[in-house]
Amino acid sequence: WREIGDAGWAKMLDDFMNLADYLEQKVHEIDELEMVSNRMWTNVCFRYVGKVQKEKLNQINAELRERIIREGRFMVSRSTINEQIILRSVIANGNITEESLDAFLESVVSLGKDIERGLPEQ
Repeated sequence: WREIGDAGWAKMLDDFMNLADYLEQKVHEIDELEMVSNRMWTNVCFRYVGKVQKEKLNQINAELRERIIREGRFMVSRSTINEQIILRSVIANGNITEESLDAFLESVVSLGKDIERGLPEQ
């Protein structure tokens, strides 16, 4: 880590912040998703809403997070904000790209729709 130097650290942090901005923007653009809080640093807190009744959103988002983890392609945290179960993405990996964030969101929406329709895990 010492080899990176101050300029390298600054660039890496700028890259992470830019990717978090990108992720937040994409969440706003996707009808099935909803930002739950303002982005802080590289934390992006959102949830799947689809066409789900409000009282089922916590159950669906908890199951969604479990399926994402079991699938093994993406890592996302689960948290609770104002009694709402949410997905909390933290940009902290140098291998994350806009393309990988797009794939992550596609997976979130696809799995969310499967859960919403009552489809079992594949």
